[in-house]
Amino acid sequence: MSQQTRAPHDRVEEFKCRWSFGAKEDDLYFVAGVDEAGRGPLAGPVVMAACMVPPDYTIPNAPDDPTPVEIADSKSLTHEQRERAFHYLTNDVRVKYSIRIISHDEIDSLNILQATMKGMAMAVAGLDPQPKCVLIDGPHVPKQLLARVGQPDVEGNPALLAAKAVVGGDQREFVIAAASILAKVTRDHIMEELDKEYPGYGFAQHKGYGVPEHLEKIRQLGPCPIHRKSFNPVKTMLGWVRPKTDASAPIKRTVPTVRRTAGSKGRSEASTSSSSPEAINFNSVPGEEEKHISIFEDVGTSVTAVPLRRRGRPRKTNPESEPSAAQIESSESQLPSDDSTEVTLGRRRTRSTRGGMKASDNTDGDESVTADDGATSKRKGRKRAQ
Repeated sequence: MSQQTRAPHDRVEEFKCRWSFGAKEDDLYFVAGVDEAGRGPLAGPVVMAACMVPPDYTIPNAPDDPTPVEIADSKSLTHEQRERAFHYLTNDVRVKYSIRIISHDEIDSLNILQATMKGMAMAVAGLDPQPKCVLIDGPHVPKQLLARVGQPDVEGNPALLAAKAVVGGDQREFVIAAASILAKVTRDHIMEELDKEYPGYGFAQHKGYGVPEHLEKIRQLGPCPIHRKSFNPVKTMLGWVRPKTDASAPIKRTVPTVRRTAGSKGRSEASTSSSSPEAINFNSVPGEEEKHISIFEDVGTSVTAVPLRRRGRPRKTNPESEPSAAQIESSESQLPSDDSTEVTLGRRRTRSTRGGMKASDNTDGDESVTADDGATSKRKGRKRAQ
């Protein structure tokens, strides 16, 4: 048995919204459906529609045509079926709808996704009365609608209870299917008018989509003013690049800078503030800084170059930090006259002499090692021997 599919006129998500938020029976316009037409074509605008219909809404049959009119995904209907459904939806006072059009120039300026999201939010804002919940076809919800969930937006539009994306919504939800018909038929009418203004491309037949016939006409005649410059092959033919805006300017960042101070013995200090290269002391001989390699490049941000020593080269020490022979001789002359000194380190007593080193620990009776003038001997502790 074949798997059963949901009927096009189902209102599952719509009724979920009504039940979840406690919609009243007399609240006929609680949920709105939103869909678009014309995201993929190479020419012409993109059209968005928002639609609200009462829960008990049905399309009456025409007296001269007993065939019922079905509200379903616009792509699954024939041209005649879409036209009939569009006629009923736009002429019934019980249906509330709003249609918005985004031109090809604005598509090139924003990109097709952002233009679609903007048009969907504008279509919802144009509904009267305003819905409480919105169902959007596809995986994305316009940020303008998300900003209205729970609070009015800056333009004064009332708050929404929910804004939900429904993947495949034009095949599942009645209100989204109705919106898809409104958007599709409206765009078809626009492209038929543009075909009269720009003949030769066949806009009335393919509606601007990238079919082989359309691509061949573009190669023969070149792009016309309504072609989208941000879509290939027109983009490649014209060498078009989207103009940069202020939002695309490089962001000024602060990169951590490693500093090495004199006497740090290899230890580095990390700082998040940018400073001039002169403030860094590399604890090296003069001229050594020129032989270092910078690990950062100037990319238009506030970055301080940090020198990095090349691998495989021996580290040069600062002659000033090494003790001289006179300093060594002076330190040896300061030892006690009995040629021995005793230093206590924790529990271990270390006895050092000028001739050698004697380390002993007789507190627990363990073995101890005595080094005296280079001769080493082992002996056991007295307590263990006893």
